[in-house]
Amino acid sequence: MRPSTHRAVSHERKVSANTTDIQQFTMPKETSAIEFCIEGANSARVTFDSSDPSAASAPSLVYPSGQVPCFRPVGPGTIIRFVSTAASPCVMQMAYYT
Repeated sequence: MRPSTHRAVSHERKVSANTTDIQQFTMPKETSAIEFCIEGANSARVTFDSSDPSAASAPSLVYPSGQVPCFRPVGPGTIIRFVSTAASPCVMQMAYYT
């Protein structure tokens, strides 16, 4: 197995206050992978195709709070949106890699 060649580009933190407060991450130009985690009391509903996340709009994935960070390759121009699954806030931490 060869070592990872990913290099951190930047880090970003956003808060979704409730089920209607959709937040958006736009990848820096050179991004080829991301690592993210959800913090707070709630889960987050996430989309990777720039659509609005909601229980009615599939596919939107639910990521629970307090889990191991997810590492995911992404393509150029990927737009990630997320929203809290409850009436109280959740935080999404995002790291961008080349």
